[in-house]
Amino acid sequence: MNILFITEKFPYPLDSGGRIRTFHILKGLSQEHRITLITTIEQETQRQYLPDLQKICRDVTVITVKNETSVQLGKKILRNILSPIPIVVERHYQPEVAATVSRLLQSGDSSFDVVHFDHLDASIYANCLPPGMLTVLDEHNIVSNQIMTSAEVERNLLKRLYMQFQAQKTLRYEPDVCRKMTCCFVCSDTDKGYLMNIAKEAHVVTIPNGVDVEYFSDASWRRQASIKLPPAPQAMIFVGTLDYGPGATATRYFCHRILPLIHAQIPEATFLAVGQNPPQYLRDLANQDARILVTGRVDDIRPYVDRAKVFVVPLRSGSGTRLKILDAMAMSIPVVSTTIGAEGLNIRSGENILIADTPEDFSAAVLKLLQDDSFAASIKQNAFRFVRETYSWNTIWRDLLHAYQELKTRT
Repeated sequence: MNILFITEKFPYPLDSGGRIRTFHILKGLSQEHRITLITTIEQETQRQYLPDLQKICRDVTVITVKNETSVQLGKKILRNILSPIPIVVERHYQPEVAATVSRLLQSGDSSFDVVHFDHLDASIYANCLPPGMLTVLDEHNIVSNQIMTSAEVERNLLKRLYMQFQAQKTLRYEPDVCRKMTCCFVCSDTDKGYLMNIAKEAHVVTIPNGVDVEYFSDASWRRQASIKLPPAPQAMIFVGTLDYGPGATATRYFCHRILPLIHAQIPEATFLAVGQNPPQYLRDLANQDARILVTGRVDDIRPYVDRAKVFVVPLRSGSGTRLKILDAMAMSIPVVSTTIGAEGLNIRSGENILIADTPEDFSAAVLKLLQDDSFAASIKQNAFRFVRETYSWNTIWRDLLHAYQELKTRT
């Protein structure tokens, strides 16, 4: 099949959960199909990664968009108040992308069998399609649920009210979009159940997130690694986008509510936050306490994860599944997560992960892993076996290709 694949988020380098999923979906589809990719960049330096995408796509069209100023974003937010389209979708609309989609679909040189929308925000270009076109929407997150759970933990009253307003708008928009798609992909059966509840007529297929087990378990990278961090025998690590809602609230929650309980038992324990755009409060904490380390964005998370004894996922909001949990398991680093943080993964607390939802329980789980080497070894061995057998991309690609094969029966 000829696939027109549209994503607002340039899918390389593989430094975020969204990019990892998008890239591997592209890679899996390329085994049997021909892909034309339309994507955007904000910095011209991102073009250096084009060869990585051209290896798996027949054609790649990259459109440069300007970074929004706070004034421009503010105007969009005000204009959006009366719009039926949620701000998380409308703010990413680019006229040049719409024009490119229309041009490719109308070109006599191109004959596309299906249009694949990556993330809900890409679905805004569905209006550019001719009637009867096969369509796929990959819902990395159930966005309405994601906004609602984020609003529940937002401390600023005005922000919380605005997020609740946007959640209700998204709860009307998202099901309508999904019902119009030929097929919707979700990351977990949990998300599938939620989406089918709000969009009963939608055809929903679970295509889980995966992990490149060989990449994360291969230790050959150590020969090239040169990270400048002090040794930390009792290190904990969080990996994620630090300026993104769930990640930002998770690190704040961990540093203020959980870490002091751990330091009461192990004063020398260190916490490492790895991810792009660390907020000012986190940088201030690192400046005040040498036991808190912040890296910003890194090209390769493996050297940082490898130095940790515990991988923490103190998320209190969000949707989808956490690829970083799978990455840590593939590196044999034991994981402690909240229930929301591990949502959608078929894990077993006490066997291949520890689940804890209060500061007291979370700190106790971390301390157990830091202080009991035998118990930690059992958890990480079970976790590695679990991801190798269940979440290998090779296994997931078979389900992905089967789902695409079934599209032909839905014409």
